Amino acid sequence: MRVALNRWWHYFKRRALQRSIAAAEAAVVSAGVSLREAQLGLEEIARAPTPEFAGLSLPARRTINLAAIAYAEALCLRLTQLKAPMLKLAREATARRETADDYGSPRECVLLMGRSRAHTLYSSTAAVLRRKSGPAARGCSAWRATAMRPTPPRRRTLSR
Repeated sequence: MRVALNRWWHYFKRRALQRSIAAAEAAVVSAGVSLREAQLGLEEIARAPTPEFAGLSLPARRTINLAAIAYAEALCLRLTQLKAPMLKLAREATARRETADDYGSPRECVLLMGRSRAHTLYSSTAAVLRRKSGPAARGCSAWRATAMRPTPPRRRTLSR
């Protein structure tokens, strides 16, 4: 654009443009210097040895252990609510020294997983319904947890 401003009436515009170009060039030089300083700082950090981890303090280890125990107890409480014998199986599995690869027949495994999924679905659905229904459904007996349990279809037997 400087080339196009070569007439005498462009004098002031050329001077303003030269000032802004000089300021932009100074900013580029300053940014280059800052970039080089940052690169030198990064190289210095990369050359520094990594400090050795001193380990966790005793209170921190105790806190972690207590949290792990609390999580295990919460899991046990949730597993006791299931009708499936998952808690008993989990306790037996942790009591054994080496893990066994026999988890029952495929049919037993599918039944166990189906019960677990049904209970999870029931729990989440019942909680949502209770939350949405509010105080109106508190006195209603249909909102009891036992009334919401899915029941398997009954088989008819032929009597002779």
